[in-house]
Amino acid sequence: ALVTGAGQGIGRGTARRFVREGAQVVIAEINEECGARVEAELRELGGEARFVRTDVGRKDDVVAAVEATVATFGRIDILVNAAVKLPTPVVMERKTDAMLEEQLRIGVWGSWWAMQAAMPHMREQGGGRIINFTSMDVLTGAWLHADHSVVKAGLQAMARGAAIDWA
Repeated sequence: ALVTGAGQGIGRGTARRFVREGAQVVIAEINEECGARVEAELRELGGEARFVRTDVGRKDDVVAAVEATVATFGRIDILVNAAVKLPTPVVMERKTDAMLEEQLRIGVWGSWWAMQAAMPHMREQGGGRIINFTSMDVLTGAWLHADHSVVKAGLQAMARGAAIDWA
């Protein structure tokens, strides 16, 4: 399994659960300290794990993380797009284009690149699973998180489109 954003939060919890279930895990994380700490935690749990420093806002890093997963463990059965950057808490009219761009780059583009890179391997090996985390904010909205909601709605649409394309 390749888990983006596995250095903390939901990504870390997901990686820990996968190891408990017997999966080999690649921790794709931008923060080197967090990534190394989670790698050690997963090994202490008896799992096989590898930290790969990954900035999901950079296509080359994302593709390299997928390739490192295949090179390290021989395949990629699960891709979890959990990387996220919490938005700057300001009302929408005060959010800058740069704030939205950063959210899109990490949340949408990073997941897009990971899915595109993982799918050929999954197809060749006969299958796999891709998990994209979304949010209730898409349905309900959330105060000061308009940019985050845009990203999560985009992830939902991307997952549905990919499901149809790859079915």
